[in-house]
Amino acid sequence: PWRTGDDYGVASLQAELRLHDRPGAGPLILPIPLDGAPRSAHGALTQDLTSHPWAGLPVIARLVAKDAIGQAGHSDDAELTLPERQFHNPVAAAVAAVRKALSLHPEERAGAASSLDAIAGAPEAFDNSAPVFLNLEGAAALLRLGRAPETVPQAQARLWQLALALEEGDAERTEKALAAAEKALQDALQKNQP
Repeated sequence: PWRTGDDYGVASLQAELRLHDRPGAGPLILPIPLDGAPRSAHGALTQDLTSHPWAGLPVIARLVAKDAIGQAGHSDDAELTLPERQFHNPVAAAVAAVRKALSLHPEERAGAASSLDAIAGAPEAFDNSAPVFLNLEGAAALLRLGRAPETVPQAQARLWQLALALEEGDAERTEKALAAAEKALQDALQKNQP
């Protein structure tokens, strides 16, 4: 929740989030829409950040407002942990953990790549899926070989998509198995009817 006010009217409002453990990293900026330039306003910022690489990590948040003549003011800092999606598939959870670790230590690309290699080294955990294996190794190679500043965010985006596919694929397999079990039960009941 937020509340703001200014004699000249509030022209813009945004939340700035900074990683607690990496205060030098650039902030995550979340604009807060205002209706015109009100002299006072209040509301609540609701945004799903569970897909953001910082999900599950502690952040320092502050609100920054600018008035109609360009003066800026900010709230006190507040510490909070961003909510994160829980993965029930163990491989998806491991991939998500590597992704989160890269947010805290982006310079440790080699360690993250080794972790991905270790996950790929146990293909029975993901039903020997070639696409999963190739994505794990592709993300590891990107981390090892990429030198551009956007390499880590690119790898994190790829790992997020992989974790989602593993988790949702797991749910799809469970749903198919449940449907098959229901059909088998119906068939068995029909066979036993006089």
